Amino acid sequence: MVLGEDNNGTRLTSGGTINYALAYAITRGVNIDIGTIADGVLVPYDERDNIKCWDAIVAMLRYTPDYVLWWDYNHQVNGSYVPQANLTAPDAMTT
Repeated sequence: MVLGEDNNGTRLTSGGTINYALAYAITRGVNIDIGTIADGVLVPYDERDNIKCWDAIVAMLRYTPDYVLWWDYNHQVNGSYVPQANLTAPDAMTT
């Protein structure tokens, strides 16, 4: 796979790549939801073999080390609690 682009070859930002990795994990049966994912920055293409979703996320977080990846465990989907992934830029965080 190539980090920094989707399956159609469209360029993605670091946040877009993280969103793409999370969406793929959901299609494979991981019981999570995607909340607000900040765009981040454009990243260089990074070709990888046999990479895990988490490894793709960590690789993208290296380009925005001040961003915060956090989980909302109080999020509900159809009446059930499902962890929701969020990526927040520092200037968008509340006190």
